[in-house]
Amino acid sequence: MPSPMVAAAISAGSLSLTGAESTMSPRFFRSGTPGDACSTFSSGNFQYTTVPFQTDGSGSLRAIVDPQTCGTGVFVTFHVGAFNPSSICSGYQWSFGSSQAFDQTFSVPASTAMTMVLSGVANAPGVSCGPVAYSLDGTANAAASAIPVNNPWALVVLAALVGIAGWRLRSFRQA
Repeated sequence: MPSPMVAAAISAGSLSLTGAESTMSPRFFRSGTPGDACSTFSSGNFQYTTVPFQTDGSGSLRAIVDPQTCGTGVFVTFHVGAFNPSSICSGYQWSFGSSQAFDQTFSVPASTAMTMVLSGVANAPGVSCGPVAYSLDGTANAAASAIPVNNPWALVVLAALVGIAGWRLRSFRQA
């Protein structure tokens, strides 16, 4: 029987800042260059929200982000593992470098838990904007079934197992 496989998927959705998010300090420096190293800027309270995901086996992620009504008031970063707001550069993997819409493909560790972080750039808790639309191509969905139902032989084996179980149950009832 084949082992479970991880199938490729596209994760998509939208995020908003409501003013009730957790805060971090400092915030990310926006260098203006995609893929620059992480650096920090300013102090204060900066809102953020996260989207955890799992990368697929390709080692590549295509991220499409449209800040819509948030405009340049938000910044998106990608981190390996969970995001640590007390050490915002921990696990940092990539950012577009500026607060604007982008469609970029970049390298990521294959088959790894990651987090996309949407952070506010204004030093003021209570900022409200959104939605920010996103699409991540290069993520993985849940493990596939151990018995793939699109395989005709798997259906034959499944039918045989159900038949044997039914015959055994009937035999015990008659005895």
